[in-house]
Amino acid sequence: MQRFTVNSDSVGDAFDVQLFRQDALISIPTVPAIILLDGGWYYDDVVQAANARFAPQDHRGFSIVGLGYSGDADSKRFRDYTVPADPEYGSGNGGGAAFLDFLAHELLPLLANEFFIDTSKVVIAGHSLGGYFSTYAMLHPEQSPFDGHIAVSPSLWWNERSIFEAEAAYAPTASDVPSKVFFSAGLHEPPSMTILCQEMEARMRERGISGLQIGSAYYERASHSQTPVEGFLDGMAFYLDLQ
Repeated sequence: MQRFTVNSDSVGDAFDVQLFRQDALISIPTVPAIILLDGGWYYDDVVQAANARFAPQDHRGFSIVGLGYSGDADSKRFRDYTVPADPEYGSGNGGGAAFLDFLAHELLPLLANEFFIDTSKVVIAGHSLGGYFSTYAMLHPEQSPFDGHIAVSPSLWWNERSIFEAEAAYAPTASDVPSKVFFSAGLHEPPSMTILCQEMEARMRERGISGLQIGSAYYERASHSQTPVEGFLDGMAFYLDLQ
């Protein structure tokens, strides 16, 4: 495991990065990567669970990249994981486009050059506002470098559910999309989480977009705080074909 700091010109802030790599039995030069948002909260648990669940003989190797913050994570995630800005939440939100630019043009080139990440095989995984951001990135492929998206209990209620307008604008232009998206939520969450997540999944399935593979899991006894690790691991299994 490695830990380091990346300074971003796009966002104007520094990010804490933790990186874990599990190689396959036959090592290959580059591996897929899971970019884990809110890494300061979830990285340790996800790495431990991934080590327990995924055996090296079952896959071609992968890296988990936990992306977190020093300082006030709550306010910074509102800044980075949301777009457009929502005035109901005051100032300091809506910076998701700049954050996506950081991921595409600053973080991923660094990971490719120094840590042998295959930048054609990168999934972004987020919970709550992070799940919203993952969904946003999927719906803006012209800006997004990811070929996989994991949205766990996504906050699709943000900005009066404007993400559904983005989905409606995306769908007519999407064709031959070689990517995967995985939705998950708990059935003991507020309806604004579970029902909207299921609605987004249903809409995208109805579109029948060529090349887009959609997976999902809904956890019967899980509340909002209980979905992250299981959702991330199930999403990883879907993305890495380890079902």
